[in-house]
Amino acid sequence: MAEFREYRSDKLIGRFDNQEPAGVPEWMKERIRATDVQQFIDWLEALPDWKWDEWASLPRVSAPTPFIVGELEDPDDQTSEGAALMPNGARVRVLRQGHIGAFIRSDLALPHAMEFLARYGHD
Repeated sequence: MAEFREYRSDKLIGRFDNQEPAGVPEWMKERIRATDVQQFIDWLEALPDWKWDEWASLPRVSAPTPFIVGELEDPDDQTSEGAALMPNGARVRVLRQGHIGAFIRSDLALPHAMEFLARYGHD
């Protein structure tokens, strides 16, 4: 459990900061520091006990699911492989952005999200 405590530190923020072309804004760093990461730690600790393959389960996920990812967080584009396994999966790659950039650059991500919602949304 102690090995997961590093996620509370600036080590995680440093990884994000190195991934983003413009760095992570201070307001986002403060939000990350203020987040209780216990649920994430619990998830990491539970992974070995799952005894199932997430990739093999993807074809059974029928709910429309968008994946909006930064190009720099997924350089091998594995997300498109996962989305392709899903009947209603879609992957949008936000170019020249990492994980945080894909989240905070709404000018780049929101048009794709709106397109997805228009395709799968209901009145």
